[in-house]
Amino acid sequence: MADGDLEKRMETPHGWRALAADTGAAAAALGLSGVLGAFRDMVIFELSFSQYAGSRGAMALAPLALGRPYGMFRDWLLSLSGTTEESARWQRWGADSLAGFIANAVCYAPLYAASLLAADAETKQVMFAVGASMLASAAAGRPYGWMMEKARGWCGAYSRTKK
Repeated sequence: MADGDLEKRMETPHGWRALAADTGAAAAALGLSGVLGAFRDMVIFELSFSQYAGSRGAMALAPLALGRPYGMFRDWLLSLSGTTEESARWQRWGADSLAGFIANAVCYAPLYAASLLAADAETKQVMFAVGASMLASAAAGRPYGWMMEKARGWCGAYSRTKK
């Protein structure tokens, strides 16, 4: 293998370390969001406990399955925007918030809506819950990005945002 090939491979997180880091970050985020999601879904959107539990149970594996693909998408978006750890705080927040919002709109929101409907939620409840989830994903984008970077550091996976 030529030296240039090795350098190219090291430019992005890869292999089991990246998989472990991104999936671990998704699992941690799932745990943290469960408490806030319970409050939002049951108190604000008036879902019953069985509707909440049914929806969350159906969605429990989604973040774990989507953790690594999201990490790869986030890396691509940060690279596209030229965002690194040395970038201005607003640029890091903006790029991570955009990544969270887009990923939610494309992947998570349709799954969440389907799980709520399967749990017998009313259409109005589904619309408000999915809409709130979209806004929350944008707000949580940077904290989740930070958590993903930390997990990659702990697992020894290279961070795309480092120069």
